[in-house]
Amino acid sequence: CLGQTTSVMAFGAITYTWSGNVQNGQSFIPINTGQYTVIGTDANACKNSAVQMVTVHPVPSLSIAASSMSVCEGKQVTLFGQGANTYTWSGGISNGVAFTPSVTSSYSLQGSLNSGCTSTINPVITVSVFGLPEITVSSENLGVCPGDSTELFYTGAETYTWIPALGNANMVKPKSSTTYTVFGTDLWGCQNSSSVLISVYPLPTLQISSSNSIACIGERVQLSASGANSYTWNSNYFKPQLQYVATSPMHYTITGKNSLGCSDTTEFLQPVQSCSVALRAEFETSDVSCESRNDARIQVTSTVLPRIASTQYAIEYQWQGTDRCPSNNCSYIENLPQGTYTLTMIVYSKVNRSEEHTSE
Repeated sequence: CLGQTTSVMAFGAITYTWSGNVQNGQSFIPINTGQYTVIGTDANACKNSAVQMVTVHPVPSLSIAASSMSVCEGKQVTLFGQGANTYTWSGGISNGVAFTPSVTSSYSLQGSLNSGCTSTINPVITVSVFGLPEITVSSENLGVCPGDSTELFYTGAETYTWIPALGNANMVKPKSSTTYTVFGTDLWGCQNSSSVLISVYPLPTLQISSSNSIACIGERVQLSASGANSYTWNSNYFKPQLQYVATSPMHYTITGKNSLGCSDTTEFLQPVQSCSVALRAEFETSDVSCESRNDARIQVTSTVLPRIASTQYAIEYQWQGTDRCPSNNCSYIENLPQGTYTLTMIVYSKVNRSEEHTSE
C-alpha cells in the first residue's frame, strides 16, 4: 500500500546493483508501481540481470459528512464516510446508520479498500450534544371552582407553546379538570415539556326542606339546608336551620360552601295559607244485602290536625242523596237503599279565639 515499506532481494551473485538507488535486501518506500532491475556480478566479474515488479496500491482518500454536528439530547445523528469500500467508526457506530449520542463525543474513521489498504482520520468529527431545557410549570391554585380562573407560571426556556392554549395574562378557566402541557424551546432549539393538572372542584349540592309543605299563618316553620359545610341565608343567618313564624309566602335564598371552598346558591319558596287545621277522613261502607233492602251503611272516621295548638274546632257533615242526617252532625248514616251519596265535611276552627277559619 502507498506509504508502506517493502524490500527486494537478489541471490546468485557476489554484488548487486539495483535501479532506483534501491539496496539489496533493505527496506524502502516505493512511490509508484514499477519495475526494479538488478545487475549481479560474480567472482569472475561476470554479470547478469533480473527484473522485479513492485505494485503500489493506493490508500483510501477518505471524506466524511454528518447529518448534524450538534443534536439535542435524545435526538439521532448519522455519520457518513466516503472514499473506501468498508468503514470502521469508533464507538461501535455503523456507517450511514442513525444513532443517539448521549454526550458530546469525537469519532474517528478507518476506511479500507478491497486491496486491504486502509486510511484513518482521528479524530474525524465531533458531535455536540445539548441537554434539554428543564421546564417547570406551576399554578397559584391547582384546583378551582367552576367559573373561576387561575394563573399558570413557567420557566426554563426561551419560547413556549401551550396545549391547550392559555388565555390573557396566562390565565385559564377550565370547564372540567384539565391537564395543561407546555413545550419549551431553548436557544439551541432543544425542546422539553412539562404538565400541570388543574382540577375543577364540584359545587355543593344544596337542598332546602321545610317542616311544613304548606304553612299556616302564625305557624312556626323550620327550613333545613343540606349539601354544604357552611351556609348563609339571605337574612344573614349562618346556621343550616332557619326558624321563623309564617306570615305570607316567602322566597328564601341560601348560599352554601363545601369543604373545597366552592359556593352555590339556591332558592326556596315557602307556601303559606290562612289555614288552622288539616282534615283527614277514611270511609268504611257496607252495601245493601239485597237490591230491595235498605240496609246499607256508610261510616266516616275523621281526624282533625290543628296546625296551632290553641286551635278550637268543630266538624259539620253535609250528606247529599239522603235526609238521614238533618242536623249535619252524623259521622255515619245507615238504613240506606242502593244509590250514590256525597259527603262534604266542613271544619270550623278558631285560633286564639280571634280568627275563624273554614276548611273543607
